[in-house]
Amino acid sequence: MGYEPFEFLQVFIENQKNQCRDAVNFNALADIIREICEEELAHRLEVEYTLPQLLAMVREKASEMGIELSAKFTWAKTPQSLSAELILLANLIEESYGYKIERYTDKVGRNGRKKNNSVIRITNLNIQSEQNKSDEVPS
Repeated sequence: MGYEPFEFLQVFIENQKNQCRDAVNFNALADIIREICEEELAHRLEVEYTLPQLLAMVREKASEMGIELSAKFTWAKTPQSLSAELILLANLIEESYGYKIERYTDKVGRNGRKKNNSVIRITNLNIQSEQNKSDEVPS
């Protein structure tokens, strides 16, 4: 029929990514987080923020983007609600843009943080995959 092997599958996967990107662009918080990731992870593999730090960054970025944080955006009121919403959006952001979002409890107090503080770790999977490709030895 003139199609390459797996061509349909490749088109299908690309279509899924486009749908995820549309969903991220439709959600204000996801769009703000994507912007923060693009700036903070342009040349770094990962970053970590406490929830209050990330909430402050989200509010600042929302202001820069012209997004009003009114009563309808309940996620922007507390670090805990931001965390809960982020975890719900994590898969969508990872599938769409390659930023893995994880939450963990820092039990030892790394980087001057208090012990038992919730931390959001964001990993740039795009850089990771580029590094893996460059590590491969051509045969």
